[in-house]
Amino acid sequence: MADVTSLPPPAVVPVGVGGQQTSSTVAPGPSQGKSPTHDGNYIVRARGLPYDASRDDVIRFLSGCNLLRGAEGVHILVGVDGRSKGEALVELAAEEDVEKAMRHHTETMGHRYIEILQINRLEMEWEMNQQPPAPYSGDYLVRLRGLPWSAQAKDVLELLKDCVVLNGDKGIHFTFAPDGRASGEAFVELCSEEDVSKALSHNRDHIGKRYVEIFRASRGQLDWEGRLDQKGVGGFGGVDGGVSGGVVRLRGLPFRCTEEDVRKFFQGLGIPPNGVILQKDQDNRETGEAYVEFVSPEDVEKALEKDRQEIGHRYIEVFRSTGAEIKPTIYRGGFGGRPTPYDRPGPPG
Repeated sequence: MADVTSLPPPAVVPVGVGGQQTSSTVAPGPSQGKSPTHDGNYIVRARGLPYDASRDDVIRFLSGCNLLRGAEGVHILVGVDGRSKGEALVELAAEEDVEKAMRHHTETMGHRYIEILQINRLEMEWEMNQQPPAPYSGDYLVRLRGLPWSAQAKDVLELLKDCVVLNGDKGIHFTFAPDGRASGEAFVELCSEEDVSKALSHNRDHIGKRYVEIFRASRGQLDWEGRLDQKGVGGFGGVDGGVSGGVVRLRGLPFRCTEEDVRKFFQGLGIPPNGVILQKDQDNRETGEAYVEFVSPEDVEKALEKDRQEIGHRYIEVFRSTGAEIKPTIYRGGFGGRPTPYDRPGPPG
């Protein structure tokens, strides 16, 4: 995760036609530029990006803007599963560059129009602190999602037959729901960066009739998942790997409500990373409900006091809840992810 609180003095990288970097210079000091200081608030959020958009794509999109620290000043945001959220935070050199960036508002990248919004340094720090652990050199791990419920290690080995799996089938770690059933996910330890690249090339290949999604993973994510299995929480990311201070349930959320909206609703209260679960149905549509974990019982009590306060024009009901209620939510696709093999309609009533 980037340490946004101790960034080095930024270099200004002018971007020319087509996003090509034309030169690199040091940001002007007090005696050189019109502005005596750089207040650190020349930041924009690009929202609606294609999910495969890269830093270079964002730089090309903001052609004509001077970026701080070049590509290092472009932060692609990812969700808890490591996949892009379709958003990026971009650090710019001056107010005029923010104005230039804003002119690109609602322009298109590919077939998607992009929203450009100005944010401040505190908002950026908050966003960066919510980012999950990133893979680092030496973490030769991938995560598989969408496995058939009956999948075994030999099926994974066959899918990744051109990869060297560390310790053979012992390097494959299936995750389980709290009731002991397979979750349809697994971590696979590999032996080299080349093996990771080969594994990622099998994204959406099939085991049986199900296509399997493959993502890069980190050792921290594997250890985190293991702690959850030991505590029986089944995937809910608490401060100590489990539900700690307590949980509340929200009802009546606007259907376009985001995790950020929920965190703002509970501003000042301690919510751990991955501590907000917005419920979605099997068609990936919002249900208007969510579960929120807090770091202390005192924060839970304060959260309950916000019952019937509003987000937007809707009043929100806040109920005390438990980790036991969260578990089945997660394994019905509560992260908005792909349904597991168990997410099937029940028999006719």
